[in-house]
Amino acid sequence: MTDATPTPEDRLKIDEDRGATPVVFTLEGELDPHTSPMLQERIDAALPAEATSAVLDFAAVGFVDSAGLRVIADTHRRLAGAGGSLVVRNPSSGLQKLLDVTGLSDHVSVER
Repeated sequence: MTDATPTPEDRLKIDEDRGATPVVFTLEGELDPHTSPMLQERIDAALPAEATSAVLDFAAVGFVDSAGLRVIADTHRRLAGAGGSLVVRNPSSGLQKLLDVTGLSDHVSVER
């Protein structure tokens, strides 16, 4: 019997467009405690220290929990500290509700 446990890379696909300004991260899958560290690492590696903006596109994300919200909040803080902003694009209704309840929707730009 083989181990069919999906890896974080199986559960969340991340495509980054570094040629775009701002850098766009297109996500597909689930953003949870298993996959959030991977996303944070990719964001940290892709954004130079002087970066002031980024886009997280959630169109193909089916689930986001508090660990995913932490990545959103941490990325927002980093960019806001440099005088910039984070765009959350195509949030599901569930993610939009989480952003509203936590107050993050008052701090990040939301594009539908």
